[in-house]
Amino acid sequence: MSELCAPPELQFSESEGAMTGLCLSAALEGGDEMLFEPYGNEMQLAVLSFVAARSGGPVRGEQIQALLEQIEGYDFQSFEAQANGVTVTCQVDYSGYELWHTGDAAVLSPREGEETHFSFQFSMTQTE
Repeated sequence: MSELCAPPELQFSESEGAMTGLCLSAALEGGDEMLFEPYGNEMQLAVLSFVAARSGGPVRGEQIQALLEQIEGYDFQSFEAQANGVTVTCQVDYSGYELWHTGDAAVLSPREGEETHFSFQFSMTQTE
């Protein structure tokens, strides 16, 4: 068993010298390894770095905590959320894998004899 280890591609957007968005993305074609909820740590760190650190208004701790919990349990499912003036979107697509839950973790296991595809895109965009 192995985890998808390649670092995600990072793209930043900015306006007038200030960061206004971030996108993490990765794709894996034809892999024969199990995937163990990749990039959860990167998503949580990005939220803490961008959403929680935004200035110009009150930080709504309960929104950020709910978003961190949603990321922690994302189980290879796409989602969208709003927090502290930022739209957070996670798009996950996979085929040729079977989703298993083991305790608190989700695992994608390749189906025998099937081509596998996994893609992931996590973005945060300032809306306010």
